[in-house]
Amino acid sequence: YTGQPVPAAQLQLGNQKLSTNQAGVYSTNSWKVEDSLQLSAEGYEANTIALASQPQLAKPQPPSVTLDATLRPNSVSGIVTDGYTGKPLSDAIVQTGTLTATTNPDGRFMLRGVPESFELSINAPNYESWKQQLSRQTAQDAILRPNSVSGTVTDQYTNKAVADAIIRAASSSTTTDAEGRYTLENVPESATVTISAPGYAELSQSLERSTTLDVVLRPDVLKTTLLDAETGQPIRNATLIVTPDQKSTAIAFNRMDNSSDGIFSIEGVPEQGYIQILAPGYLKQVLEIKVGAMPTEVK
Repeated sequence: YTGQPVPAAQLQLGNQKLSTNQAGVYSTNSWKVEDSLQLSAEGYEANTIALASQPQLAKPQPPSVTLDATLRPNSVSGIVTDGYTGKPLSDAIVQTGTLTATTNPDGRFMLRGVPESFELSINAPNYESWKQQLSRQTAQDAILRPNSVSGTVTDQYTNKAVADAIIRAASSSTTTDAEGRYTLENVPESATVTISAPGYAELSQSLERSTTLDVVLRPDVLKTTLLDAETGQPIRNATLIVTPDQKSTAIAFNRMDNSSDGIFSIEGVPEQGYIQILAPGYLKQVLEIKVGAMPTEVK
């Protein structure tokens, strides 16, 4: 490939064993035209030359005759690094055809026996696959982009884990375990991660060159009991309207008809705002929604 000398190449000529010096030169005083010259070197494809096929050897002219040879490199080496941290990536699988190698703790690899042109692929868990077509190359570094994100989802008010929350990014999705932990795989570059769970306001977060994302979800469901202030009995019929302030239109609405226990719930409640309660035979009541203070009973 380079035309540079190959030092320390091993040669077999008949019964003779020879080697090249630093300049790639070898010499011998004894040979037969029916011999073959076998050449090999670390990182190169072996080559055999039949001396009978070389015209200059048929009638050699004193004092010497020259037989040059070439060896084709058949190895490729390089370093694989993390695209976000720049650190070496160990245990990545490097492959072409049936040839495979694994990167060491320094991220280095070497594949031997590769052809002149080939496709090199590199794979590692939680990283985007890397592929490139190579021709007449002996060195190739690679940068792999992490394509997974992991973290924990917790409740904004209680700090408790939120189980079964759904984590999405493009076509990938997963759910949190009982401790609120998750790992989302096959995340595209510069993705927007959406987190949702029953009883919580949905949250979207852009992901920029990061593999961790801890999320805090805000409860947005108000569940309470509506009671008669004098008798303590449940109110069976009522309409509930949620507004961001007392003059705005409703952003959440629920109607309770013929309830036996007076329990109602309403979704989409903001972090701050007002709840208007209308019930036949009762004065209109307006409750302020305060951060982290959802009423559990209204009279």
